Amino acid sequence: MARNEIDVIDVAGLVAYPVFLGILLGIFTFSVDVLGGFNFNQTLFADYGIEVTIAALAALAAGGWIIVTNEIDGSDYETHEYAGVLASLGFPALYMVLEPVQVLVNGNEIAAVFVWLAGSAVTVYVAYIE
Repeated sequence: MARNEIDVIDVAGLVAYPVFLGILLGIFTFSVDVLGGFNFNQTLFADYGIEVTIAALAALAAGGWIIVTNEIDGSDYETHEYAGVLASLGFPALYMVLEPVQVLVNGNEIAAVFVWLAGSAVTVYVAYIE
């Protein structure tokens, strides 16, 4: 409920969001080879140009966790802060749904790292301001 500090309840989302966003963007990978194998970039659904992966859903869930916990505490976002909220949730969703976004980000490794850093920074900002 404190403004201009990070609540303890937001820390789980702040740790998970950059990890899963990085996996989604292909910056790093994480897989478990026990019991038949498991990869976070495993495709759950792919049709009509939409590719839903476990990492994308986890990144959306982590960003949503931060926003929901701030809403429960009673947030009072300003207009420019709503842009951060939309960016935090919007990028993983756009990356899943729009193939041109995937091509733009995956076409250059520096672009992927920049998007990863910007997405992580925006999420920390959203958690900090509310």
